[in-house]
Amino acid sequence: MQAPLVDYFVAPDTGQTPARYVLAIEGVQGSCDNPREVGALLRAVETALRKAAPDYDEERALGTLGPMEMVLLKAGAFERNRAQRVAAGGSASQIKVPHVIPDPSFLSRQFQDEVLSRIEH
Repeated sequence: MQAPLVDYFVAPDTGQTPARYVLAIEGVQGSCDNPREVGALLRAVETALRKAAPDYDEERALGTLGPMEMVLLKAGAFERNRAQRVAAGGSASQIKVPHVIPDPSFLSRQFQDEVLSRIEH
């Protein structure tokens, strides 16, 4: 699948047992409308991550880390988040989308009203 993405981030989900990672994406309008293609994207990411990160693969194989979940965000989610951060006093030239987030509450704090759907592996 080659869905064009606006942006993404990955964050841990410690509210599940076992814990897992959540991949949040905003696709270019219409690029993530097909559930089968989105599922294929999630499987491709999981497969690539397991190949590239031996520790991740080992934790998945042992069952101490659950399968990744993908969260589809509404169109414009990242731009609205950026605008909120600027309005809160952040420097527009310094605000970047963080891609790897260590905070498990980031999705619910920063993008709680932006979730379109959730897809589990």
